[in-house]
Amino acid sequence: MNQMKAKHLFFLIGLCSSILVANASSINPDNKQHETIRQIVYKVSQKAIKNQESIEIIDTMALYCGKNVSLYSTWNKEAKYDALQATKKNIQSKSKNIVTTYAYDSFVSNLNDKNNIGVWTINWELEDIFKNRVSNSATFIYKDKDEGWIKAVENIPVQNWDIQSDTMTVLGYKCQKATTSFWGRNYIAWFTLDIPLNDGPWLFSGLPGLILRIQDTEGIFQFTAVGLEQLKTPMALAVDESVSYKTVSLKNYLALKKNRRKSVQYYSYENNVLYIADIYNPIQYESLYEKN
Repeated sequence: MNQMKAKHLFFLIGLCSSILVANASSINPDNKQHETIRQIVYKVSQKAIKNQESIEIIDTMALYCGKNVSLYSTWNKEAKYDALQATKKNIQSKSKNIVTTYAYDSFVSNLNDKNNIGVWTINWELEDIFKNRVSNSATFIYKDKDEGWIKAVENIPVQNWDIQSDTMTVLGYKCQKATTSFWGRNYIAWFTLDIPLNDGPWLFSGLPGLILRIQDTEGIFQFTAVGLEQLKTPMALAVDESVSYKTVSLKNYLALKKNRRKSVQYYSYENNVLYIADIYNPIQYESLYEKN
């Protein structure tokens, strides 16, 4: 691997709690398709509307890719969650009084420093997607604050790709252009034959090489690989069946996810007082799953 590629390596840690990860010594030799052989980190950007103005939301996602299966999940999810909980616990322990409001203007009017505002609502993707490229199916897993662990299993429509001659370089890899239509949107992808894995971020797959960059033609969603690593010691990927899941349709699953985004909680800490605003989320999101 040349220097350009090597400097983009990430040593990925910590898969999500809903996924069973085992070391190589415990892998069933008849289950090699469940070995993780590559890990890819993607920067994911999404356009949204906040108070009638366009904003961009950035997240970091990881693809744990095996021969026939893969997991797509938030990068370093557990560390993010632990940091948020530690911040909450620290501030709550110091607070002598808590003032809760249900209107943002009322919340801000209490503050001397109106720039000292944080968000306690989890603002990263909570979803895990376990893809099986042989059966062309996906298992969607999400932990709802009210319903607990939710699971949906769905057959994924085949993505018919038009491979073109245009090329570009991503992470030092020569990539080729391909286009497709999928679930109401048109996409432009850049894949590399140097990594012959039929996979990509989210639900994208079906090309003769790994997708390192893909965006929709309206400029709402974009996925760009920012780091990758080939594992020296494969790990096993499987849905943790010891967890008690509530199995629902994909439609109901998406409704639960959408409902979670309806509210947001802001906070500020001043003079031993914790101010909290529990309000309707002003951000309007597009959905990857269904075009508005």
